[in-house]
Formats: sequence, structure tokens, C-alpha cells
Amino acid sequence: MEITPAETSGTGTIRTPAVFRNEEVTEITRPREDIWFEVLCPARMTPDVTATLQRALIARGYLQGPADGIYDERTRAAVATLQARKGYPGKGLSLAAARALGLVVTPAPDTGPA
Repeated sequence: MEITPAETSGTGTIRTPAVFRNEEVTEITRPREDIWFEVLCPARMTPDVTATLQRALIARGYLQGPADGIYDERTRAAVATLQARKGYPGKGLSLAAARALGLVVTPAPDTGPA
């Protein structure tokens, strides 16, 4: 955005250059969308479950280092990367991602009345 125009002499030489300012404009490009997805219950994220998650992430190349059972920043980052690459919503461990990693039993399809 131009703040002050340039001043020129009668011969067309610039005496004082124009002054500009950058402005950021936030624009909504699409309406907000609520996304709901199932997550693994935090109470179930024991050190043993976390270590199993870490081993699964290490085996798939998402995590480096030991499976120490601590849900720390490196584990959160690995989960977020997995979620993004696989197209799962959110950055936290979704139930769909946990199932894909083999951490949660996938329910059998309903075959109708027994």
C-alpha cells in the first residue's frame, strides 16, 4: 500500500521516493468445517501402550530413537506426521491411525443375525 507518493521535479527526476507499507489481510477462503474423529482414550495411553506405539512408528520410519514409553514431543511429532501423511484428521493419535498401526483391535464387519 502506498503511504506517500513520490515527489518529482519539473524535469521528471525523483526528489523523494514513494513510501510503501506491506499489509497482511486475512481472508476466509472457505467456511469453517467441524471435524469429528475418534481418539484413543488418554487413560489407555499407559507407558506400555506408548512404547508399543513408538515401536510401530519406528518400524514405519516415523520415529527415531528408543521406544521408552514416554509420550513426549518427538512421539507427538511422529504421530502428527503419520496423521498428515495418511490423511487422518487432527494431530493427536486417532483411533483410525491406531488401528492402522495394529494397536487397537479393528471391529469385525457386521454379518447380520447369527
